[in-house]
Amino acid sequence: MSTRLAPVDVVLVGFGWTAAIMGHVLTEAGLNVLALERGKFRDTVPDFATTPCWTSFATRCELAVHLSDHEIDAVATYVALLRWSPPTPHGTTMTTCLQIAPPRNSTPRRRTFALALAALLGQPLTVDAQASTPASAAPGTQPAGLGTGTAPPAAGMSIPEPVTKDASSVQAGSGRPLNDAHAALAPNDPPGEWHSQARDYANTRYSPLDQITAANVARLRVAWSFSDGTPNGHEAAPLVVGDTMYIVTPFPNLAYALDLTKAGAPIKWSYDPKPTPLAIGKACCDTVNRGSAYADGKLIYNLLDAHTIAIDAKTGKEVWRTKMGDATRGVTMTMAPFVVGDKVYVGNSGGELGVWGWLAALDVKTGKELWRAHSSGTDKQVMIGADFKPFYSWMKGKDLGKTSWPAGMWKTGAGAVWGWVSYDPETNLIYYGTSNPGPRVPSQRPGYNLWTSAVFARDATTGMAKWAYQFT
Repeated sequence: MSTRLAPVDVVLVGFGWTAAIMGHVLTEAGLNVLALERGKFRDTVPDFATTPCWTSFATRCELAVHLSDHEIDAVATYVALLRWSPPTPHGTTMTTCLQIAPPRNSTPRRRTFALALAALLGQPLTVDAQASTPASAAPGTQPAGLGTGTAPPAAGMSIPEPVTKDASSVQAGSGRPLNDAHAALAPNDPPGEWHSQARDYANTRYSPLDQITAANVARLRVAWSFSDGTPNGHEAAPLVVGDTMYIVTPFPNLAYALDLTKAGAPIKWSYDPKPTPLAIGKACCDTVNRGSAYADGKLIYNLLDAHTIAIDAKTGKEVWRTKMGDATRGVTMTMAPFVVGDKVYVGNSGGELGVWGWLAALDVKTGKELWRAHSSGTDKQVMIGADFKPFYSWMKGKDLGKTSWPAGMWKTGAGAVWGWVSYDPETNLIYYGTSNPGPRVPSQRPGYNLWTSAVFARDATTGMAKWAYQFT
């Protein structure tokens, strides 16, 4: 019996246990799922192939295509060129989990390419139905909703260009948001300048500059380059203040000021904070630095050996240095400081080395620590008070940052704060996430392990928690 393959919502390739369960969930949600190389998985794991989960999934996916080798070669070439997600009949955008590989002589591999092409193009493809029929169709009938169309081009035929949206139809960034969402761009640094890693309190990383457009972007060329001589991972965006660009490197955390008024952007000054090399062996995931912040005429950033420093942005001289932790005990610092008003917020790294996670606020002028909120421990240590109101009842109670852990393990439970902080001027709240708990093996720390893998909302002035949510 001949039928046709309808456009699908999701393509799953290279099955394992996770992919099979994902396919079941997606099909139960009403999405059309195309399963590729199903037979290979079924042969490998025969026991699982007989379970209800697998059966309900497989009945909608047992299709095989029969094309000549020449047609398959054309299909394979076309699939390798695809780079877009066309809309589906459901009005959604198709998510494609397709691993592109060169065509081989193997017939199943070639059929994979053919099926993938049909799904990606959103076009029907003539196929032969096997023993099972999609669940929505009665045996012996054509399944409802399957469309009509033509097979992919055979070898020697011209391959059509993918359909893309006209640039003029794409809504401009300055127009009305498609979903009425908006973000406050405070503190509204001057156009062309970049004073913090994400530029604004909402972490949009959006620039109001409009000189680069769709019409001229292809003409961009390298004007100059700068090598800081540091070989390890670079995760810090440069800052621009006035006519100067500021760069901070991975360990040894050098700082450079480049003169943007001169050809080649020569160095104005450089600064070497000389952090202890001991910190290199305590960093879990490379000796990176996630960047600096500019405030009050200072360039502020963290050192890998758990110090926060402020440098005079004009002269490159150190203004203050504050020790925030003990590198010999696994505490390092890689996050980008976040400044609101006269406070700079910093946190620690080292969740894999048994640290006690925290976020702290320092005085921008002096570097004095104003408060420190831990990610686990008593309510006092986590800075939870009477006005702490989490949404879910299981997150309500006294000293949950201590009692949700085995005895004493909250002291080394991680929840490090090495990521990003954002701020809402209307509510005066800062928001940030905490890292994974420690140790990594869950069976070694039974319980909810609050407040790791969580997000906090805190009063930006006092540091007191207003609410929190734990994700896992």
